[in-house]
Amino acid sequence: MSNQTLVRSEEGGPIDEQQVAAEPVIRAEPSCRPKSHLVGWPFLLYLLVWVALSSLTVMLLHGPASAAVPLENPTYPALLVAALVCVALGPLLSFSVWLIARSKAPADCRSGLLTTALVRGAAATLAGILMWWGALLIVDALRLGLI
Repeated sequence: MSNQTLVRSEEGGPIDEQQVAAEPVIRAEPSCRPKSHLVGWPFLLYLLVWVALSSLTVMLLHGPASAAVPLENPTYPALLVAALVCVALGPLLSFSVWLIARSKAPADCRSGLLTTALVRGAAATLAGILMWWGALLIVDALRLGLI
């Protein structure tokens, strides 16, 4: 007999190991993806809160007393606190969406859920911060007569 090792098949006949190694291994595709278990509507609502805050910032800081610097406006500290609260809500929202999705997802589909939730929350927070910053720039441009 040569150096080849023979293995018995289920039927009892010999099978060549080289022949078995040459056959392609078929791997099943994962049946679940992390984003298929995460809902997107909480992040859209979070973005709507940022849109509302940005609109409110322009409305409250631009008015009859718009010649004054926005820092001297009495509503500015409240708007700043509201923006800081919205920034803090981003990670909390991501974590709560992850907890709910993790409890509903099958055990073999839980990998990647936290990362996906955190990335969505970070993207929504970044978009909100940029909107609010843009609103402050619009207020300054209106005050200076550039718009």
